Amino acid sequence: MIHYAIITLFLVLTGYLFSHLSGKTQHLLSKETAGFGYMVLSSLFGGKILSGTVLPQVTGYLFVGILVGPSFLGIIDQATLLHLSFVDELALALIAFAAGAKVDVKALKRNIRDVMGVIVFQTLAVILLFGLSLPVFLKFLGIKGDFSLYFMVFLVLMTGAIAKSPATTIAVIMESRAEGRFTDIIVGITVLKDVLIVFLFTLVIALISAGTRFNFGVFTNLSLELLISIISGLVFSALIIFYFSYFQGGRFSFVLIVAFFIASISHHLHFHSIMAAMTAGMAVRNLSSFGHDFLESLYEASVPILTVFFSMTGASMDLKVVKSILPATIFFVAVRLFSLFAGTWAGAREPQVKKFGWMAFISQAGLTLGFASLVGDYFQDYGILLKNLIISTVIFSMLIGPPLFLVALKKAGDIR
Repeated sequence: MIHYAIITLFLVLTGYLFSHLSGKTQHLLSKETAGFGYMVLSSLFGGKILSGTVLPQVTGYLFVGILVGPSFLGIIDQATLLHLSFVDELALALIAFAAGAKVDVKALKRNIRDVMGVIVFQTLAVILLFGLSLPVFLKFLGIKGDFSLYFMVFLVLMTGAIAKSPATTIAVIMESRAEGRFTDIIVGITVLKDVLIVFLFTLVIALISAGTRFNFGVFTNLSLELLISIISGLVFSALIIFYFSYFQGGRFSFVLIVAFFIASISHHLHFHSIMAAMTAGMAVRNLSSFGHDFLESLYEASVPILTVFFSMTGASMDLKVVKSILPATIFFVAVRLFSLFAGTWAGAREPQVKKFGWMAFISQAGLTLGFASLVGDYFQDYGILLKNLIISTVIFSMLIGPPLFLVALKKAGDIR
């Protein structure tokens, strides 16, 4: 552990020196290839520091990403992150493959009461507690207006609180190789809740973009994108099943190519890459005999995948945003955590899920950040303020979510 810490410190200090030297070497790490390689290498060793501790290695990747990113040491600049966003999407597609492949429909049917119970009661708890807390949020944020404005603010806060990061949940499961009923229930909730969240995002954005008049066009377009995503996922699963049926070697390479293809065309064909990849993984798991092989190929390559995703997530975090609205952020996080705990406890039947399940739903990442960006674009007057609040909450959730989920998996007995 100490030697990993020394290597990480050496890499960070060296990168800092290179990025601040004058002359031709000043912009050495603004080059995409060098910057990406440096960030991933530093994060990889940073994660190794936490191996064998109570913290998951993904937390190490995240912290090193924050450390070398624009908000802290500035070794990796914002322009580099922008150019490398496609690599982040590729890693996210691979994690989404694993999310779908972890869903066993038979196990989901056995646990459907827990799965639906937690989803329903978590949603009700968020609606109730954020509704009661709305006056405090309005005071913290300095928002004044009529009932219509307050209702729109409530919708944004509620949606931001319900949202979670399926990628982070699956990432911790991939790293720890967790298996068991607790994990099955959490994965089932994660996947189904992700579909709910996409619909909810669609509805709220349609409402706030229209003001007082509902915009059916936005809702219809985004709903169509979701349908196309599911259909695309089924097509990609057929390609994967075909390859696994005839070839033993190069399976992960082929999966990587498919993920690359999904990430490449999703924006052009207007579908959600995460939903398509998740659907593909679920279809491979439940419609073929290659589910285990497919998941194992992803597990074998999980370290570089997780390193890329979390190092870039950390580097992208803007810590100045948190500082600007810290009281409102702390209150938001507190209300959200209590909502998750109360909803999970009320909705679950399985004792381990009842006690520890809420820890699995804390983390938020890419999808929530996308929602925050849309809120900033479409919500008149207070869009930027609400966007910053959601982004600040995401930063807090990413710092505390993965470690708590690893604790939950260990206490539930799913890590052996």
